[in-house]
Amino acid sequence: MLEWIKNLITFPKTGALISRSQVVAVCSSFLLAVILWILVTLSQTYTAEFIFPIKLTEVPTNIQIETISSPEVVVDLGGTGTDLIFEDIRTQKDSLSVPYTDFDENGHIYALSLQRALRAMVPSQINIQEVRPGDLFLTYNKKVTKKVPLVSLVKVNLRSAFQLENKPVLMPDSVEIIGNSQQLDTIHHWFTAKVETPRLGVEASELTIPIEDTVSRVTVSPKSATLFLQPRRYTEQMIEVPVLVEGNPKTSYVTLQTNTLKVICLVPLENYKELEDASYVWTIPFDSLDTRVPYLIPDISFLPEYVKVIRVEPFQMSYVITNRQT
Repeated sequence: MLEWIKNLITFPKTGALISRSQVVAVCSSFLLAVILWILVTLSQTYTAEFIFPIKLTEVPTNIQIETISSPEVVVDLGGTGTDLIFEDIRTQKDSLSVPYTDFDENGHIYALSLQRALRAMVPSQINIQEVRPGDLFLTYNKKVTKKVPLVSLVKVNLRSAFQLENKPVLMPDSVEIIGNSQQLDTIHHWFTAKVETPRLGVEASELTIPIEDTVSRVTVSPKSATLFLQPRRYTEQMIEVPVLVEGNPKTSYVTLQTNTLKVICLVPLENYKELEDASYVWTIPFDSLDTRVPYLIPDISFLPEYVKVIRVEPFQMSYVITNRQT
């Protein structure tokens, strides 16, 4: 035997070429046999299990789906091995589209309807053998619309020496929310997104503020609002306001804690001179004095609207009514 192997190794060159040809022929025959075996095997009939996620279609805009009994169905499909392999590749990312209209008034859909939906997506040469679960049911609510006030969550930043002339205005000031009636009964207002502005210092600003769907299964419209701001440059000013009691009867007179109010306030820069030159007097009608309350709260409502009061000194005005001797 060893001699034979030795002779094979030292076989003439032409003999070696014939041996390699034989090896190639054997390998080719083996490979062909394997391919034929695979083709014969795949041509036989098999049953395979497929899983299809449920996708509801044709849902009316006024219907809100709450739950579905199963998010997917398991389907046994029968066919040749080749067909099932290609079907598996084709449907790996497919969902089973089930029209909402196929559910009855109680929210049920049965195997026949599910098979009809499957038949629309599975090739005719593949048999649908079983669908599990055999039926599905869903719960739903009718959507309603409600209008609620819109509340701003915008933090306004202003440059040094600037103040807002008026309270920021949000437009629109209300939004429509859409959802089931039970949810909407618990919602009485809606918030804008939390936004922090850059430091503003212009005469007027308009900022677009997002409005987001922040409650599950509730949608809001519109999706944005406009915040109107009016920053103005202010400066601090102190004005002195004389206090005068009018209508004193001849039989009495009033002694005040002080005859002058000091008002510390913020004033728009362009109105500084105007306020400085103006003359204001706090006039107190004698008939409004109530001796049971020995002080008054200063009333400075006569000041212009553009004045932003920081404090008033004194914040309470004491007084005494004295009867004149006859």
